[in-house]
Amino acid sequence: MSRKKAYKYDNNGNLVYSMNPCGSCGYYNETYYKYDDQNREIHRKDKNGFEWWFKYSDIFTYQRCRHHEKYSRFKYRDEIEKMPITKEEFESI
Repeated sequence: MSRKKAYKYDNNGNLVYSMNPCGSCGYYNETYYKYDDQNREIHRKDKNGFEWWFKYSDIFTYQRCRHHEKYSRFKYRDEIEKMPITKEEFESI
């Protein structure tokens, strides 16, 4: 059985769709991505209902995950050192 992946990109080279096999059960997860006019990811949603929003400042990326209702910030493009923030902090950006 083939375990193919699929990707689609917009005219700016941003990933807008991905399909990846999950585990050995034959299940595929599909994820859709949206970007702002500076080609920064602002929204991500998969077919399982997980959903993320992103906001930006000069230094930080701010992230909200709807499924877990978690908010965090991290230095731009460095998701390794995430710091929890409050919903109010996220909404004030």
